[in-house]
Amino acid sequence: MQQTKNRPDDISGAEVKRRMQWVYFIAFNGAILLGAALLMPYRHLADGVLKPFIFCFWNRCLHLYCPTCGITRMLDSLLHLRLLEAARENICMLVFVLAAAYFDLRAFIALLRHEKRICKVKLVYVWVFVACLLVFGAVRNILLVRFGIDPIGDNRAFWGWS
Repeated sequence: MQQTKNRPDDISGAEVKRRMQWVYFIAFNGAILLGAALLMPYRHLADGVLKPFIFCFWNRCLHLYCPTCGITRMLDSLLHLRLLEAARENICMLVFVLAAAYFDLRAFIALLRHEKRICKVKLVYVWVFVACLLVFGAVRNILLVRFGIDPIGDNRAFWGWS
């Protein structure tokens, strides 16, 4: 008995890998969409019932901003297409979100083109982002303490800049 090569149940290893790449891509983007959908109810809970329990140690105890302070507000502003407000909340993380969207679009195009390598993020990009995030956190706190510049507005009064 001779087997035919074009049977539907005979799938090559490359095709299995490609299908798994699509599954991962769809799952990743589905998780992002689910997170965006859950952000609105979370914001209402965080501003209401959960406010005493959700806090940043840096902000509450040291009256300084961690490098990621303002991300939730930034994402909320971004989902409402208020880019200037999003940039005011946390410009560094806004750049990260836009870069992630760019790399996600590149991955989608690579999947459509049947390219072998989908994720084309080099490790150096990650380290550059971490360095920028740390510098951003330091500069934001220096501007707050020394000059009273507080775009978020949570700690200005503590430092005597009311």
